[in-house]
Amino acid sequence: MTAPQKPEPADLTIPTSYALAAEQVRQAQQELTTDYSGLAPLPWANLSELVSTPLPRDFWVIGARPANGKTTWCLNLFDALVAKGAPTLYIGAGSEGPPKDLRRQWAALRCHYPAHLVLENRWTELPAEATDRVFAELQRQATDCHEVAHFAEAGEKLTVPALIEAMKYAQRAKCRDVILDHIHRVRFDAAADVRRSLSEVTRWLRDMAAKHDLVVFVAAQLHRANSDKGPLRDLVPPTMADLKETGTLEEDAVVGLLLHKTRRAAVTAKDVAEVVKNQKPLADIVEPDTMCVRVGKHRRRGHVSEHVAFLRLRGDGGLEARDNPYTNGGQLGLNGKRERQPGEDDDLPF
Repeated sequence: MTAPQKPEPADLTIPTSYALAAEQVRQAQQELTTDYSGLAPLPWANLSELVSTPLPRDFWVIGARPANGKTTWCLNLFDALVAKGAPTLYIGAGSEGPPKDLRRQWAALRCHYPAHLVLENRWTELPAEATDRVFAELQRQATDCHEVAHFAEAGEKLTVPALIEAMKYAQRAKCRDVILDHIHRVRFDAAADVRRSLSEVTRWLRDMAAKHDLVVFVAAQLHRANSDKGPLRDLVPPTMADLKETGTLEEDAVVGLLLHKTRRAAVTAKDVAEVVKNQKPLADIVEPDTMCVRVGKHRRRGHVSEHVAFLRLRGDGGLEARDNPYTNGGQLGLNGKRERQPGEDDDLPF
């Protein structure tokens, strides 16, 4: 009787440094032939020139103070991506962003009607055909756009389980882009450490982008400027360090964009002093219908010398690129102040 054969020992060979390097190089060489030309760029040429096209595995953070345009920016981006045929999931912030409201807001944008009039059913203040146009646009979302335009059913509260389900839906729907508006609306248990929990959610979203070749855009709240700035607080240009609750957003972002208001070009120190003393309304020194977009971080490009773009807010909630409002060509500098031109007032605080 023949003795049973001993099983061959498992191959416990440790990869050599050459084998490891060769595999890494092979993967890097494969990336050289990846064609990104079909990816949807940002819909604003001046901003797209600064930051280029979002790439798979990117994690973008869009920061703004309250009422400075986060949802407007996100919804305009969503509309542009869908128009390019890019399957995109929009995750609204619980009770503040249920799909029925977001879809009406999107329909208003597509029909070029002010969103607040549509959301408040103020049809008498709109053209006679407005109701029918918005109704038809909503129907089109179901019939023509259902394969590319997705809104997450997050429920009344955007909890972590709801966020996980939304990301699973994104995978099933083969989405290339995910927009979360916004991360500071994610709800945690009462006993949770909010700062730590937000950090974990941020890292999980970044990991999901890397694992599934997604582009994840996350809107986030910014701290207001110091109260000693008084009514000028919203005009102080923010930095990535102003993101609320967690430094993980700043650390993990591939690209960080900061949205804020900006002052009129002709404003003088006297004008500012009158606003501070409540002798003049803040609106008198703010550039009207203008959003300033500051590139706070770009991991691939590093320092961006021309790092600010300006967008015009239309009456219907649409955003479009606009020229630099400063006639002398001054840009908002890295230190948060606008670079001065010869003969210009040097006493302005921003």
